[in-house]
Amino acid sequence: MSRSAAASIGGITDFDARAKTVLASVASDIALGHALEVGGTPTCFINGVLARNDGGRTLFRPEEVRLALEAELARVNASLAQTCNS
Repeated sequence: MSRSAAASIGGITDFDARAKTVLASVASDIALGHALEVGGTPTCFINGVLARNDGGRTLFRPEEVRLALEAELARVNASLAQTCNS
């Protein structure tokens, strides 16, 4: 991004002063994405677990996400019911 674009689009007037900090933040985000096995966007995590389909592909289609959420809700509800009945 050029300095003029940063200024006109983002209102950034101190480009040189902020560049190192922003680039370090971006590098940190990229490293975190790799550590979490994020391969692209969107990537869906459900209760902190990377949601994948049976083929190992991350979930992208709304129907896949809905089914995964329903399965997780059923799992959590069963666990809570077991805990409350103990």
